[in-house]
Amino acid sequence: MNSGLKNYLLKTMSKEEILPVVNKKNIFIKRAKRSVIHKKGLFHQAVNILVVNSQKEIFLQQRSRKKSICPLLWDISASEHLKVGETYHQACLRGLKEELKIITRIKIIRNTHLQKNTYFHNKIQDYEYVKLFAALYDKEIFINKEEVETGKFFTVENLEKKLKTDRKSFTPWFLEEWEYFKKVSNINLIISSLLKH
Repeated sequence: MNSGLKNYLLKTMSKEEILPVVNKKNIFIKRAKRSVIHKKGLFHQAVNILVVNSQKEIFLQQRSRKKSICPLLWDISASEHLKVGETYHQACLRGLKEELKIITRIKIIRNTHLQKNTYFHNKIQDYEYVKLFAALYDKEIFINKEEVETGKFFTVENLEKKLKTDRKSFTPWFLEEWEYFKKVSNINLIISSLLKH
């Protein structure tokens, strides 16, 4: 068995987090263990969050080397599975607090969309209905070392340069969200709208 898959199974099964399962219309149907959800490719829910500052920089985290999936790859600022009975908005606020110790304003910038990623030759099927949020934060960020290796703010220009030369160092879900963000979002407008709240 692949060592990454073995580590994933050991970590997941030791915690056995219970998550809500949804149908193809993103409607709750039951609860299931996280390991079962990923083994069977059941639909579940998550949030992705881009943290920006007023200098128009974007914070990215580097995933912990202890992660079984995509260790040490650069990732979206924060992400979180929804818990049973939790809204996307609540999961977003919780994820920011747990991973980065941030309490701040948030704004949805991409409505519900399906992200499908598979790992370890389809033994893990991660099918998520996701919403993308933005958060404005100018203070120091304190990362949760259990979840995150390191993190830093990138200018859009520096991020684009890194993507051109080292695209494989980013998670697949970040790449998808970033492509969407570039097409339909304006970082200046997002910052302005967050400042107005």
